[in-house]
Amino acid sequence: MEYAQNMLSLLTQSLGAGQWRWQLESDELEIDSAFEQLFGKVKRCSKSGAGSFVPSFIVSTCHVDDLSVVQESFSLAIREGSAINVSYRMHNPCGQPMTRISCLALPEKNENSAVIAVRGVCYESKIEQLTHQVEVLESVLSHIPNQVFWKDLELNYLGCNNEFAKVVGLNASSDVVGKTDFDFQRNGEHVQKYRDDDRQVLESGMAKLDIQEPYHLSDGGQGHVLTSKVPLRDRHGVVYGILSMCTDITERVQVEQALSDISKLVREQKQLFEELVDLLPIMVNSFNESGQCLLWNRSCERQLGYSFEEARNTPNLMEYFYPDESIREQVFKDITATQGIFREYPVRIKNNDERRQLWANFRLSNGMMIGCGTDITDLKRTQSDLENQIRYSQSVVDNMPMGYHLWELNDNDQLVFKGFNRAAETILGFDHSPLIGSHLEAAFPALIDTEIPERMLYIAKNGGNFDYESLTYSDERIDSVFSSVYFQCYKGAVVSIFQDISALRIKEEELKLAVNKLKLVAEGSQDGFWHWVDPVQDHVEWSDNLFAMLGYEPLEFEPTFAVFKTLLHPDDVERTMQVVESSIQKRKTFEIQHRLRNKEGEYAWFRSRGTPYYTRDGELKEMAGSVSDIDQNVKIRNSLKEAKEKAELATKSKSDFLSNMSHEIRTPMNAILGGLQLLESTSMDDSSKVILSNAAYSAKSLLTIINDILDYSKIEDNKLTLEQSAFSLSKVLDSVRYDLDALVSSKNINFITTIEPGFVDSWIGDVVRVKQIVLNLSSNAVKFTDAGEVRIELSQVIKCGKQAIKINVIDSGIGMTQEAQSRIFERFSQADSSTTRKYGGTGLGMSITINLIKMMGGEINIYSEVGKGTRVEVILPLIEASDDSIPAVRKSLTAPSLLGKKILIAEDNAINQTLIRAMLQPTKADLTLVANGKLAVQAILDEQFDLVLMDIHMPEMDGVEAQQKIKVINHKLPVIALTANVMVEDVNKYLSLGFDSHIGKPIDVNTLYGVLGGYTDDKSN
Repeated sequence: MEYAQNMLSLLTQSLGAGQWRWQLESDELEIDSAFEQLFGKVKRCSKSGAGSFVPSFIVSTCHVDDLSVVQESFSLAIREGSAINVSYRMHNPCGQPMTRISCLALPEKNENSAVIAVRGVCYESKIEQLTHQVEVLESVLSHIPNQVFWKDLELNYLGCNNEFAKVVGLNASSDVVGKTDFDFQRNGEHVQKYRDDDRQVLESGMAKLDIQEPYHLSDGGQGHVLTSKVPLRDRHGVVYGILSMCTDITERVQVEQALSDISKLVREQKQLFEELVDLLPIMVNSFNESGQCLLWNRSCERQLGYSFEEARNTPNLMEYFYPDESIREQVFKDITATQGIFREYPVRIKNNDERRQLWANFRLSNGMMIGCGTDITDLKRTQSDLENQIRYSQSVVDNMPMGYHLWELNDNDQLVFKGFNRAAETILGFDHSPLIGSHLEAAFPALIDTEIPERMLYIAKNGGNFDYESLTYSDERIDSVFSSVYFQCYKGAVVSIFQDISALRIKEEELKLAVNKLKLVAEGSQDGFWHWVDPVQDHVEWSDNLFAMLGYEPLEFEPTFAVFKTLLHPDDVERTMQVVESSIQKRKTFEIQHRLRNKEGEYAWFRSRGTPYYTRDGELKEMAGSVSDIDQNVKIRNSLKEAKEKAELATKSKSDFLSNMSHEIRTPMNAILGGLQLLESTSMDDSSKVILSNAAYSAKSLLTIINDILDYSKIEDNKLTLEQSAFSLSKVLDSVRYDLDALVSSKNINFITTIEPGFVDSWIGDVVRVKQIVLNLSSNAVKFTDAGEVRIELSQVIKCGKQAIKINVIDSGIGMTQEAQSRIFERFSQADSSTTRKYGGTGLGMSITINLIKMMGGEINIYSEVGKGTRVEVILPLIEASDDSIPAVRKSLTAPSLLGKKILIAEDNAINQTLIRAMLQPTKADLTLVANGKLAVQAILDEQFDLVLMDIHMPEMDGVEAQQKIKVINHKLPVIALTANVMVEDVNKYLSLGFDSHIGKPIDVNTLYGVLGGYTDDKSN
């Protein structure tokens, strides 16, 4: 009853109706001012007769043809206590027809449920369309999915549509009357916000559109609605309530078009309907039978381009929208059908663009035409794009390297083969065309005994997917093919995608074998392994062996990278971090040695290796590596380093000793050999010449021993270097013959040299060392041969594809046993002790010889028989040289003429002073001798000299310092080192210090004359 009374009040305010109340017993009538304006001067109290069921004012004003209907309606309502809704034609007081009157009334009952009065409203139905609009409104409200409700000024619900009632849990829309938002068990904070928005609309009189608001779901979650609120006004513009429309957008995934801003169209009597329709996202319009536009919502304006006024005032609008007559006829045919079927039409809009739209047009019973439409132009474009995408996808499927099978479920619950691509035929190796339409088991019988048919049938019916990492196809058509297959259901069909992994299976087996081997290696390895799984979270994994290397049990602590840094020796932290960071930046494997603290707190040396790995985006993904315990190796290396340093110190001491020994021996030898050379130029008898020759040979033998010791020392220290220059091998033989001439003559044996015809004489190598090899072998042959001959044979051979010379030294001497041959190249070794006593020698010659041959890349072979002699074969790979590159043969020199030349000699040894003076006497040079470097410098300051011979080891000032001071005084003055330091490194050292040349002691007179001739005007030497 309360709901009905609220509806009467709503109609009174919205339609301008007049209210009345009729008491049945007294037949008294109470009316308001609106009623009086509507019916004129009707008596306030008018009897219609006792027991009458119709108010007297209706009887007096009702058209006679409508009176019976009115009486029947009132009688039924009073008897049953139901509402009255009746329409009749009204007469004016003069009896002239008036406009149709609508009357809505409700019986009032007492506590005994007896009707005691009737309350109602009457209003004038000005236009028939209003009735139809209300019908449309009620229809729309009942069927739209949106929630619609309206409230009074106190925010109490006045009414709602069925959708809202269902959402809030009411049985009927009428149950909402009188309730508030708090009655629907919503979140209090949300409810207060709703009501604040409602009050803002009521107070401002302005609509609020598309407000997104939260609400409390029954499961405790939060939903959202899109709400539009408009004020309700009576015909005088006074706000009497609020109308709201909500759309639940919680589940909405796509919204093709947001709700447009809705502007209110304040229209008397149509306001509620028009504002509601304007909120709809679809186009809604209506036309009367004459084609005049009655309704044109905002969506129509937006999508068709015409405003409501333009649509209302444009004649033949349908002809403009549908210029094609056949289409227009179809539209009118659909309208006549009254079924409201959506059909796609091409529609021309105001700007002459053609749009594709879906329209459902139908006609109401009163002849009004209603149209609902939506623009699908963009959707059609999307559909076209989708079709293109489908064609593209099909092309991709046809050309992708993976196999593709399509199966569809038929009515008999069987999977039928429907499609494939080229790759499927290639992988399985046969034509698939004959299989189209075949059942699964018939198409691929190899699958019958597997669970695949059952699983495919299941997902075809129920959806889902599954895959096989390795599925074997094998039958009379298909060789054994291993495939990785993925099955996916799609709308009753099953798609299988597969690729041939036969080769991969082989690789997997190989990989498994390799992994197993690697595991065995890792388990047997002494190394520890680590894996920096997640650098961001600092997650590191250590092998058990790595924990054990530091004295810990596995997983005794969490081995993060930060923990690793704390285990590093403080002196190694920065260096280690720099290496790791550099490895990450440069994407290279790192290796570093560092110390780590073990569980006992002691530090030990380890070698860490690691390799970084990256994501496709270039970010560090992980790092892995190993740790080796090298503590013992480091200790050994340090010991070896210390031993090496000691050995190097000992070697240097030995070298210094040998150098000093050589210097000290060569100094007196200089006097001996120099004196002997001077005696050779004097006249003496034959007996004296023999004595002199023996003395010279003995002195040279002693010098040879010294040279052998120095050479062997260099060989041991790897300091002996080979020179490369052109030389004549035949002249080497001549020089060897010359050196051995005295020894050969004393033994009365033949010394023969033979060179094969066509032998190339010019070669490149170290002529001094080649001669040393030939001389050592030849002198041994002569030494151990007392009768017969010694023969040297030269020939040319090819060794390992390269030119080489072969030297055969053959003697008829004492020969050697096999045991003696095995020891002949050992240092300080000879055939036996008796040999040493009889023939002499240090035993270094052959050891030096074999080392020189090896340094030249050659080889030596010995063939010997005791009592018959020995043949030594040497092959030396040398490079041929041109004849013109060989220097001239050195010959015995004569004393150069140095008359008028002044030579300064700095020498502290008196014997050597005498010897040098004697050697230079034939040159007629003006000689000045001083005993140290200091006196030499002073002499240069006092006099002019043409040349200086400078000893090195002298008191007061040595020769090196004196030479440097002299060069400051006169840098053009030649200063020649005259010293017993004759090792190669000594010679190079003096030349690098500024000496112009070097003459070794013992002084060879020919060498002395040659050097002097090069620095004076006498070029004869």
